[in-house]
Amino acid sequence: IVEYVRPKVQALFAPKNYLVDKFIQHVSSQHDGWFPIELLAEFGNISTRTTDIPLIGKIVNTCDGIVINDNGKISMEQTTTAVPTKEPVVYTEEEIVEYVRPKVQALFAPKNYLVDKFIQHVSSQHDGCMCCHLFY
Repeated sequence: IVEYVRPKVQALFAPKNYLVDKFIQHVSSQHDGWFPIELLAEFGNISTRTTDIPLIGKIVNTCDGIVINDNGKISMEQTTTAVPTKEPVVYTEEEIVEYVRPKVQALFAPKNYLVDKFIQHVSSQHDGCMCCHLFY
């Protein structure tokens, strides 16, 4: 069980996943930045092996970069190392048009339009026109 559950927990709370996992972020925000360990027992890929909360707690204690508090909640370990950030890429209007034009043309090509039910549905709701805000 440990060999199966430990990598699952580590993957869930890896910084790379935490930054995109809205559920974990939401739950953690409701608990002062901590995630209740009992919820881990409800995750499908963990609950198929065990729902034993004390066992899951022991497994969490062996995970790198994850801490567990006295209330049975877990969080990513805080580090003092700053994460390097990339400078934003700035594109010219011409570069954007060059990138987007062929994608929009392909999307609305007759052979695609005839089979794309989403485009047909939205168009039918707007007098045959697509809403530009759908592309944002």
